[in-house]
Amino acid sequence: MSEQQPAPDAYADMRAQLDALYSFLRARTEEGPVISPSVHQVLGFAMGYATACLENRDIVGAARKLEWMRTEAQDWAEHPDFPAEARR
Repeated sequence: MSEQQPAPDAYADMRAQLDALYSFLRARTEEGPVISPSVHQVLGFAMGYATACLENRDIVGAARKLEWMRTEAQDWAEHPDFPAEARR
């Protein structure tokens, strides 16, 4: 019998993507003047919501926030640190 590889954990993969995009977006908003402090708050709320979705096994809710972060990251698509997760 051959040894089977474990199935990929979609929740862990999504969490890694969310973490990468969150870190990237936080760094970009801290680089220059921010129009409003609420930018940080909205980003924090999005990450908190996505985390709660993952903890409750709601992959659809988490995917919606992941897609929102990908869209927000597109403003910095030419940045050298642009994460691969934003290109998916």
